[in-house]
Amino acid sequence: MLVIVKKLPPHLRSLALSIAAWAGATGLYVLIRRVGAESIAGWDPDLSTLVLVWLMASVVLGVAFQLITIMAESRTFRARPFGFLILAKSCALLLAVMFAMVMRGVIAVVVGDMTLTEAWIEGTSQVLQPEMAVFLFYVWLTSLALNFVRQMSAMAGPRVLVNLLLGKYNQPKTETRIFMFLDMKSSTTIAERLGHEQFFRLVQECFRDLTDSAIRRNVEIYQYVGDEAILTWTPDRGLDDSNCLHAFFEFKQTLQERADFYLQQFGVLPEFKAGANLGPATVAEIGIIKRDIAYLSDVLNTAARLESVCNQHGAELLITESLRAGLPETEEFDCSFIGDLDLRGKNETIKVYAVEPSESAGSYQAPRDQDDAANRLDVPHGSRGHNAAVDQKTPKVP
Repeated sequence: MLVIVKKLPPHLRSLALSIAAWAGATGLYVLIRRVGAESIAGWDPDLSTLVLVWLMASVVLGVAFQLITIMAESRTFRARPFGFLILAKSCALLLAVMFAMVMRGVIAVVVGDMTLTEAWIEGTSQVLQPEMAVFLFYVWLTSLALNFVRQMSAMAGPRVLVNLLLGKYNQPKTETRIFMFLDMKSSTTIAERLGHEQFFRLVQECFRDLTDSAIRRNVEIYQYVGDEAILTWTPDRGLDDSNCLHAFFEFKQTLQERADFYLQQFGVLPEFKAGANLGPATVAEIGIIKRDIAYLSDVLNTAARLESVCNQHGAELLITESLRAGLPETEEFDCSFIGDLDLRGKNETIKVYAVEPSESAGSYQAPRDQDDAANRLDVPHGSRGHNAAVDQKTPKVP
């Protein structure tokens, strides 16, 4: 069952987990209220009816919980404080349950089973019943707990939180992973023009815009380091449908689609470059006061070096031979052999490929002209990537 859930698309997987969580919560409630009692608020169903009601309640609450979560993760709300989101989503679910109870009476009035007065009296009496008040309070507390876990998962990363809880990496292990170093072009120049606070707002907006493609393409955010993000995948998720390539170009397209916003708010349309690699990495838990999962491998070093030489080779995305060999055959991307590069810190040359969307596939729109943004910030056209000083900085390798 867990294998099937893992293979579902992200939102369906999240829905399945929500329904499962509410099935456990409502099942526990029924068990607690039923043990030692002849009935629940005067209701004494047989076992088959009780199971059917339990399943229906689990599905309804799970679907409602997931729909509220999707709305809360929209661009309008995703930047809100964690505490606000936890409380707002929990209250929204409680209101949804109460609304469903009201609609039951409305439907009865519409079909003629009750008069409006009778529906009001019955609905009020149901809500005011101690048993119903306890149930609604239980739903609210459960929603608070689930939303808290969900927000902590968003902060730490779903996989990180689960693995920390299970102690999977309490001892060092070696895994095969894909790593991508994603870095903003001309970041030093832009930061000097905008000032640090405004520049950081720009970085925040960019990485918020990374969210949708990250969810669609099964991205795990390993770290944020200033204006750089380190993304990672297991091979099955990153190579499937070329997710590791689509994630980068979908992110780029999202920035293009919001070009007017960036030009209006910051006077610049941010661009990113990336380096990606596939190979074995050692992973383990580190720290006590702040516990985290860390990777150590030459795979990360190589990906960081590739990102740092993108400007030199006029490329937005550079990948290694090991990653290119694992990708499925597709007409969506063109992989051009750059050469055997002698990267700084490497004893041997590395076969490197530049990746760009195929013109025949037409999956991604052409980049918007940056002239206006360059003029606004006085960024030299030759500095659309990092300037020379930035190019020679030490890559931020953990």
